Amino acid sequence: MKVREVAQQISEGVLESINKYGFKYRKAQKEFVRKKDNVEQIFKLFFYKKGNFITIDPEIKIHIEEIESIYKSIAKIESRPYLTLGNHFLKIRDYNGDDANYKSRSTKEWLIESEKDIENLVKIIPKYFKELILPYFENNSTIKRVDELLNENPRNISVYNEM
Repeated sequence: MKVREVAQQISEGVLESINKYGFKYRKAQKEFVRKKDNVEQIFKLFFYKKGNFITIDPEIKIHIEEIESIYKSIAKIESRPYLTLGNHFLKIRDYNGDDANYKSRSTKEWLIESEKDIENLVKIIPKYFKELILPYFENNSTIKRVDELLNENPRNISVYNEM
């Protein structure tokens, strides 16, 4: 199995299920993007070879233009990428509220060893998307909510944005 072929199979397999929520597929980046007002919501599937397996590391990101423009004006580093909220979906899903130690927990990934794994992921990704990712986007795409998530304990690393 080749990474490019697996990425295409899975992306095309979940495309219809995700598009119906207003997300557009950016093929080159292997990501699904929805813009609402000044907010960009991104679900990205990062595919790579790890040993004998192909691994998918799903990420969820939220860009809020008002927050990012302030950060960029203060940081004075235009080339530095910044995102309002974002992390690996499986880290956020498994987060237990322990800000101090969440990074020490092992990161889970979706491993693909066979065609059966591809079939299973094409079924399960839309389920995760509907049940967990969409509510994450809906609940966390406001300035007020970002402030709560990132500034409640500003000295701690946050699962919602490690930077």
